[in-house]
Amino acid sequence: MGIDAYILIATIILALFLFVTEKVSIDLTAILIAVILMVTGVVTVPEGLSGFSNQASITILALLILSAGLEETGLLKRVAHWLAGRASSSVPLTLLLIMLPAAFFSAFLNNTAVITILLPVVVTMASKKNISPSLLLMPLAFVSILGGMTTLIGTSTNLLVNSVARQYNMEVLGFFEFAPYGLVGVAICVLFFVLGGYRLIPERRNVREYSRKFGDHKYQATITVEGESPTDSKTIKQLLKDKDIEVLKLLRNGVALNYTDKAEKLESGDRIIIKAGVQELISLQEENGIKIHTGAGKELEGNRKSSIAELVVSPSSSLVGKLFNRSSFQRKYGGNALALRQVKDTYFRSIGKRLFAVNRINIGDSILVEAASNFFDNPEVKQDMILYRSFNEEGENPLWKQIAALSIIVGVVVLAAFDVVSIAVSALGGVVLMAFLNIFKTETLYGRIDWRIYFLLAGVIPVGVAMQNTGLDTILSDLVVNATTGLAPFWLIFSFFVATIVITNFISNNAAALLMAPVVLSLAGRSGIDPKALLMAIAFGASTCFISPMGYHTLAIIYGPGRYKFSDYMRVGLPITVIIAIVFSLMLDFNFNGDAALVRAWAK
Repeated sequence: MGIDAYILIATIILALFLFVTEKVSIDLTAILIAVILMVTGVVTVPEGLSGFSNQASITILALLILSAGLEETGLLKRVAHWLAGRASSSVPLTLLLIMLPAAFFSAFLNNTAVITILLPVVVTMASKKNISPSLLLMPLAFVSILGGMTTLIGTSTNLLVNSVARQYNMEVLGFFEFAPYGLVGVAICVLFFVLGGYRLIPERRNVREYSRKFGDHKYQATITVEGESPTDSKTIKQLLKDKDIEVLKLLRNGVALNYTDKAEKLESGDRIIIKAGVQELISLQEENGIKIHTGAGKELEGNRKSSIAELVVSPSSSLVGKLFNRSSFQRKYGGNALALRQVKDTYFRSIGKRLFAVNRINIGDSILVEAASNFFDNPEVKQDMILYRSFNEEGENPLWKQIAALSIIVGVVVLAAFDVVSIAVSALGGVVLMAFLNIFKTETLYGRIDWRIYFLLAGVIPVGVAMQNTGLDTILSDLVVNATTGLAPFWLIFSFFVATIVITNFISNNAAALLMAPVVLSLAGRSGIDPKALLMAIAFGASTCFISPMGYHTLAIIYGPGRYKFSDYMRVGLPITVIIAIVFSLMLDFNFNGDAALVRAWAK
């Protein structure tokens, strides 16, 4: 083994450490990998930069734009509202109603967008039918991930392993070649939950309590009484009359007062810590003499249109574990944090006579933010938070735009599925057509793209080239061949499936797939196993990450709304993960390996 191989091993170890610890963002880590490999000569400069022009990278960008375009038209919201009117008080029937459409749309669109649109509708449905939302949200997230496995474009990992196959001059995977497995996965997930699996999900709050604390989107905020205004000489009860607002504390010069005293008159400078819904908070901003305290040293510039949005703290967020500080938030991100809704309850601490709210941020917490439009394009914001919903949205697009956007996506799928043109060409053509029809504005195009995904792929793809150049993929495959001699193909497929599942719960699913794919492709040619069987095992294993909220953005989005704990994902996700791993491995063995002794013996 040459010096280049040792350099590559050291680089991969460094990358894994940075991916797991996230001391730097995953996209920056990926670029660092490419730079190290080019500087050390393990890959040439064209090879190191090949990820930027890789067909999979370009295709994923185009598909993200198409998904965003359809989302902007409001078609998914139209479908979601249609579903809301057909909710049932039966948990199994409601699960069927929401899981099947979610699986369908996730096969062709970004499943994060599907979940963010369906989530508030599902919470509303649950509240109306006296069902705990926690019973519905986890099945919704799981089935959206499995739905994404059904097509080549359903998830980025499918496109990536296809790209690696092309690098190794192997037969690429067809558009619907994933469909039999993805559809079986969806069926397993739906049947699992509908036939009683939802009972594994704990109900920690009764529906009425849940609706009060989350379903009505109760946020904790601080309002300040300002200057000479009609609010002077009023009591809290008079000030907040006819408003659905819960008062937590009344502070005067930092000291807590007895706010239940109806004779206590408010004074300028008083601060009231409250819990209120989003609409109540927005209406308070229009009250004369009341201001929502943001702690910002400066307000938003008047010439910049501001909007209000809810953002969910992501698993990779640098905010996790830190105290919620409005001033620090404004300095770091440039937006005003109006309010916070936490997964865990807030508590207060007294220092002398002064009282402080102690809010330590958790994964899944929601922050209500007022910010200029470019705030949401900030890479730091995208790294730390997931946009849940915006309250300053433009009116719904006309029906013809919704139909046109859907038709374009259907056209992209049909052209690629029947090999009329490659998926990259059809997707880019769809983007151009959407732009011509003004379905989205080209000036906002770059802000709609999650560039982290692009740079992650561009940086990690050269690792596969480096493994070929150094022969490391062959060395690793030798070790696997020697360790698995005599094993039936099923066990090898199953082993790689499980190994990828484990890895993807610690690092990005895309990174896991790109690291594992070159090894299995080198192995396939020497073990007698069809390369496609192992390659698809890697693709499916990278997406089968149900045992923690860290594996997928969709799982992180439901963490707060579902009031889940990490152990809930293990309790519910582990049985499905085991079933999927076994069934998919059996199917891959049966479909691709001529003897498939284990499967055929079992089938008899």
